[in-house]
Amino acid sequence: MKTDIQDYRDYSATYIQEALCSKDLHPPDLDKAQDLSEVVHSIYTAYKLGGHESVKTAWQTIRRIQPSLAYLETRQPSFINANDLSHLPAPVYLIPEYPIYERGFNLIFGASNVGKTFFALDISGRVAQEHVVIYIAGEGLFGFDYRWICWKNYYNLDSDQLVFFTRPLQIMDEDEVNEFVEQLLELSPALVVIDTLARSAIGIEENSAKEIGTFIQRCDVIRTRLDCAILLIHHTGKSGQMRGSTALYAAADSVLALKNEDNVITVRNDYEGDGKNKYNAPEPRKYYEIVPHTVDDIEGAVIVERDHIKLLSTTEQLTPNQVSILTALCEIDQPASVQMLVDVSKVAQSSLYRNLKKLEEMQLIDSNSGQHQITAQGLVRLEDV
Repeated sequence: MKTDIQDYRDYSATYIQEALCSKDLHPPDLDKAQDLSEVVHSIYTAYKLGGHESVKTAWQTIRRIQPSLAYLETRQPSFINANDLSHLPAPVYLIPEYPIYERGFNLIFGASNVGKTFFALDISGRVAQEHVVIYIAGEGLFGFDYRWICWKNYYNLDSDQLVFFTRPLQIMDEDEVNEFVEQLLELSPALVVIDTLARSAIGIEENSAKEIGTFIQRCDVIRTRLDCAILLIHHTGKSGQMRGSTALYAAADSVLALKNEDNVITVRNDYEGDGKNKYNAPEPRKYYEIVPHTVDDIEGAVIVERDHIKLLSTTEQLTPNQVSILTALCEIDQPASVQMLVDVSKVAQSSLYRNLKKLEEMQLIDSNSGQHQITAQGLVRLEDV
């Protein structure tokens, strides 16, 4: 690509954004930076003297002295040379336990009382072992004290880096968002939790792609200026799917869909389960329980992962039709079509479809392109019948 095509502001913006994200910074091309060469040189000098954290400090200082340069942090470059793509940071998870992306736009959704805040607190506590976390408790702080005490005691972990914002942040208010960001620049949080969308966007028309688009853009301002990840908590609608415009789902880097059946919470990151993982293969579904936990005189609860095979075997009994289907799959001993299963299992086709879906949710069969086969877990369950 010819350098005379590339706007020097694009180059400088790309370099600054890379400097704020990357742990390995290459020297700038000062000719490409032109009028902004002094700025990018200062950034690189800070990196050489003190690494990534010094870059953040230097940029905050530059932005305070010259507020007009703040746009460089969020400016989207018009061009990038293909040979420079390798310099862009690869998407990685903040913590191994959950597919929550560093500097990403992440989403948890589920019905009321499914346990969304328990999950958000668990994620926050784990991230806060290494980084500052800002938790916007839009539904109020009541109960968080007991939950936090119980969480720390149950997992034998502690942190002073989890900070609560004591009121809902109205993200549709540009001035309020800018004030919020300015208050947090020196803390350099790695994660900002917004609990919930409804409380942080009072009056928004959730079905409007335009208004949701504005909401996402304001979240991006927080994300890019603080160089952090966003974790947004949202609700389902009457259909059981994510409430409001699909623009929210489309913008997300990772989506965790929560469903509670018989006090077992299933967390899905795959498309079929209404979850999403933009940069990696979806993470396997996981199963959790909210269990009571007492610390001294404090009675609370924590979210705990459970072995799903053991959990399902104790909470769900196989129906006669489900046993017949699993037995038929063993007899056929190859991927089987619906018609083959009807012939061998003698289960009516109308019932077969419903039970196949249930068996797949229980991970006792695999279904692909209309072909079905029993899993290792299915074989174990069938032996117990």
